[in-house]
Amino acid sequence: MAEFLALRCYACKMFQVKPRKKSSSKWCCSVCNEKQSVTKVYGSSGAAKKIRELVQTLNYSTLAQQQDHFEPNDVGDLTTQENGQSEVGEKNVHGYETKPSKWAEYLETEVSL
Repeated sequence: MAEFLALRCYACKMFQVKPRKKSSSKWCCSVCNEKQSVTKVYGSSGAAKKIRELVQTLNYSTLAQQQDHFEPNDVGDLTTQENGQSEVGEKNVHGYETKPSKWAEYLETEVSL
């Protein structure tokens, strides 16, 4: 039976449910795509439903704490390029650095008439 873990990303601070891997302790964040190793397990169970409920409550509680301390001027200005992508090194609304898409150089830009 598979075991599911509740993990927290170091970059975006979001809790997520991931299955335990036998071969390695590495995982990739679904929100910000940061590859990282398992440093702390916040919960584990054989039933994914239980861990999903735990992760939801943890994410809601951290969101509530952030909103209590949030001030309207905390969100930095995002400078965007012509294609709508943020510049490298800029922080988005969630507080982690945005990276340009690897496909951006291959995509055609839209021309408005």
